[in-house]
Amino acid sequence: MRKLFLTLFVMSMVLYGCGSDDSSGTPPTDDTTDDNGGGPTPSATYRITFRPDFTADNFPDDYPDNPRFSEILVAVHATNSHIFQEGTQASDGVKAVAETGDTAVLVNELSAQGDDDTILFLVTVAGSDGGPTDEQAVTVTIDPEKTSISFISGLSPSPDWFVGVDAQSLVSGNTLVEELEVNLVALDAGTDSGSTYTSPDEPTDPPGLITEIDTPPLGNSSGLSSIIGTVRIERTDI
Repeated sequence: MRKLFLTLFVMSMVLYGCGSDDSSGTPPTDDTTDDNGGGPTPSATYRITFRPDFTADNFPDDYPDNPRFSEILVAVHATNSHIFQEGTQASDGVKAVAETGDTAVLVNELSAQGDDDTILFLVTVAGSDGGPTDEQAVTVTIDPEKTSISFISGLSPSPDWFVGVDAQSLVSGNTLVEELEVNLVALDAGTDSGSTYTSPDEPTDPPGLITEIDTPPLGNSSGLSSIIGTVRIERTDI
């Protein structure tokens, strides 16, 4: 993985649950007010921390050697935009993250859309990958038009497995969320037909859909939790 910190403004029309109960949060409207009820949602700064918990104790089936999560990509965007969605086909950029951990394809994919007059996505990429319990964090800023975040990180080794949060709103009612923790489960990008961590490359043709993994080795059959980590969202400018 490259060792750099990259913040880009990118475009797209295109990260799973809200809080401990995995609900999605309340989408804001154009007249959403700030914490004082005095006008549109203001700009605000948030620290996004990925805390993986991918251990042999939690996932004992065929636990791999030297597991890693790719560098994280966090996008700030409007509530009606998405980087990925369960039940839909993965884009080439999401496929690259899930299969190889490469975030550059997704960044390029987003930046190639739209024009200079309308910025739909603010994308921040962490500088490096991490081990199965290593935290990764980035800081992002929302604005009145962009009050949701999405997150993605690929799991290695795997055929096409990843973790992510899709379009999590940072507005609850008429106020900005101050802190939030989102539980993560493993997702299958639907682009490779392998069923084990080290399966040979076997592209799915035609590609399938993004789905939650509910069978071993990542969907536990032994009564253990399938939660593979959390994303902690904390407002830092108050």
